[in-house]
Amino acid sequence: MARINWTKRETMMAFALYRVLPSNCINDRNPEIQRLASALGRTPSAVKMKIENLKRCDPVRVAAGQRGLPNGSKLEPLIWEEYLEQGDEYLGQAISLLTEVLNGEAVTPEVRYALIELPPEGKERMTQRVERANQQYFRNSLLQNYNGKCCVTGLAVPELLVASHIKPWAVADPKTERLSPSNGLLLVCSQIKVDTWGC
Repeated sequence: MARINWTKRETMMAFALYRVLPSNCINDRNPEIQRLASALGRTPSAVKMKIENLKRCDPVRVAAGQRGLPNGSKLEPLIWEEYLEQGDEYLGQAISLLTEVLNGEAVTPEVRYALIELPPEGKERMTQRVERANQQYFRNSLLQNYNGKCCVTGLAVPELLVASHIKPWAVADPKTERLSPSNGLLLVCSQIKVDTWGC
């Protein structure tokens, strides 16, 4: 069977899955990976491999000395370059493409939520008190960026890890900073009250 090169559009869809799926869910048994593979006429392992190729260009992973697969196409660095220039607006475009292909019917809660509203804004909504919205997206991004480990201690116990904001939520821009992975640290939960989510 002849090899069919990935298009930029298809690579953007794989990038969307890379950004919204927790890293331990990136495998060829994942329902979204299987559904994207089916929609693109590819195998689930081909979609997983494309995601691994995207991982090798992730600047956070590169800075931490982590590597994805050693080879890939010219599209993966291009996708990352565009994402780093445009931020979550670009991710929103990628997720819109994914939504079209999956018909908005994602299976796992993380992706279902992401497809409802991305790029998400770090909004506040009124109940009987003000609470933060879209925090699972922020936490998943940090779990992925820090490979599920505390960025200070290296502890890898998800129940003890907190997605912490560098620039406090109250003064951060809702569209560009509140949910940006670059404005977060994955830390072990402590008794000290800080601007965190997860405890």
